[in-house]
Amino acid sequence: MRKIKDVMTIFKLIFCLVVVMNSIKAFSSENVIYGSDDRHEFYEVSALLQKISQSTAAQINSNMIDLSGPDVYLNGLPLFETPILEGGLPLCKNERFSEQMSAARCSGFLISPDTLLTAGHCVMNQSDCQDNFWVFNFKNTVPNQTGLMISKENVYRCKSILKQGLTQAPDGAIDFAVIKLDRPNPVGGLKISKKRMNIHDDVTMLGHPTGMPLKITTNGKIKRISAQGYITDLDAFGGNSGSLVISSKSGEVIGILSSGQQDYVPDMTNFCARTHRTESMNASEYVSSIHQIGIINN
Repeated sequence: MRKIKDVMTIFKLIFCLVVVMNSIKAFSSENVIYGSDDRHEFYEVSALLQKISQSTAAQINSNMIDLSGPDVYLNGLPLFETPILEGGLPLCKNERFSEQMSAARCSGFLISPDTLLTAGHCVMNQSDCQDNFWVFNFKNTVPNQTGLMISKENVYRCKSILKQGLTQAPDGAIDFAVIKLDRPNPVGGLKISKKRMNIHDDVTMLGHPTGMPLKITTNGKIKRISAQGYITDLDAFGGNSGSLVISSKSGEVIGILSSGQQDYVPDMTNFCARTHRTESMNASEYVSSIHQIGIINN
């Protein structure tokens, strides 16, 4: 009976992971590597970026979290075992980050102690609000980290949806959700930029590509500007939906990652998925402008 239960548990876990990875792409197929891979771990970036990252969170489905013990247990599988493309293809083992866990479906960040901003397609209705947790400090703090210890104090619930926008338009998407958390986070909200960005300005993104622990993506640039936001060459992926995008110069919030190019391409010889790579001139990673949301907190 024990073996049967174990097999059923594995099947349930695989089913949840398929649902998570498919839901990540429900609104858009994000994204791709432009030139070199500029994703970095928490411990690899500046003290300022580490401080800013404390206000970011991962959206994780309730089926992926076990809160029965003293600490939080995440039911994620490593990416080389996680189906991330149609046909059940996992990430190839020799791809970067293939041994890291995939658990998050979207990203978000605090704009006040109990108010979080994410992409609209990540929280479309009250069911999305109730069925997912927001987990802070889902990150690797040292090289070659084998396990992630997350305390229950870092796990929050969505209490209600305060405001949402979700539309497609020729001049760019409006894609955001403002949600109220079940309690304040002592870290507090981030500073929102009052300035609009210009072409060639530098941007940085903080979020959870392909559901992984936090990655900070640097060396992004504004390539084009639309009425609703910015087209960038940030290295973004499914799971980065709702990610915090800041001005690299000021550290202030300038937008939310919404959509972009295809994440991975199939390697049918090895029956696995490889990172989609292209050049910066082909940039199409869309960032919804913070000014279109109508929130100014400073």
